[in-house]
Amino acid sequence: MIGVPEITEIQGFDHFSSVETALPSMIERRFDYGHVFETRRPVLEDMAPALSGVLKPDGMLWISWPKKAARVPTTITEDVLRSIFQPLGLVDVKVCAIDETWSGLKFVIRKELRAGL
Repeated sequence: MIGVPEITEIQGFDHFSSVETALPSMIERRFDYGHVFETRRPVLEDMAPALSGVLKPDGMLWISWPKKAARVPTTITEDVLRSIFQPLGLVDVKVCAIDETWSGLKFVIRKELRAGL
């Protein structure tokens, strides 16, 4: 998980939001699940190739961005996320409300591309 908001806590995982993660330390591994919270399109565009590259063939990547109603400055929307991740072979399959501030879009690797991974 990258960019987890400081106010985020998960029951049973004390100090969850203080766990530090960094993309460079993950590049050597493949993951079933990833979740990134981001407000800035350029930052996400820079991370996107590495994020898509660390997913297992049947893995999932959730990207969360602030809802318009949250009035948090952001340059990310659902359409922006699709424009970033679809060219990398990912397709969005689900959208959800994380909380009052954050929305999430779930991406997976296109089925036709999974066999080659």
